[in-house]
Amino acid sequence: MTTEEKANREEWEALLAEWKKSGERLNAILDDFNRLVSGSPESPLHDAIWTVYDRYTKALSRIVGDKEEWLGWFRHECDFGRKPMVMSFADGEELMVVGISDLIAAIDTMEDGTRKF
Repeated sequence: MTTEEKANREEWEALLAEWKKSGERLNAILDDFNRLVSGSPESPLHDAIWTVYDRYTKALSRIVGDKEEWLGWFRHECDFGRKPMVMSFADGEELMVVGISDLIAAIDTMEDGTRKF
């Protein structure tokens, strides 16, 4: 890994750690809000908040080169790492995705399925 690649990876880790922290915080705040006012996840307020967060996610995806929408997968399917999942690659190799560094490793996979990690 070159010095530039290492710097990019460190920057990506910082950006995605903040993205994850923000998403977890939003989940907690909206859960508390729903309990207080008997709110619904289908409300216009929730929709507006998560629409902005989804746009934030898409912007970060472009920055880190996530062409396969792994950030959205990590948010929805892995619940920001609380539900680790195994990712399979074309050559049969697997990667357990638990945290941000695993997510970056998945994103940092070449289009032909070979990995840079």
